[in-house]
Amino acid sequence: MSEEELKPCPFCGNTNLHHTETSIFHAVWCKDCGAMVDIDDGDAIKLWNTRPLEDALQKRIAELEEQLLKVSKEYAELSFARRVNKHNETIRVR
Repeated sequence: MSEEELKPCPFCGNTNLHHTETSIFHAVWCKDCGAMVDIDDGDAIKLWNTRPLEDALQKRIAELEEQLLKVSKEYAELSFARRVNKHNETIRVR
């Protein structure tokens, strides 16, 4: 049996899951709603944990957070530069 951690059920969020492997049957199922993956030969845990849409959304969120951080830093630098310029112009006028 693999020691990989199971993600919660994609349908009900339950973490009370069962995993079984025999020589011919590999399965993971939710004890709450009954959602199940089974596979004759392969890694049922990997199949259960595969969430393409969720993974794509998490990747996009990370990209947007990175862009937001970059823009906010640029805005802060620009805002600071404008304040410094106004201050210097005021000093020159005096």
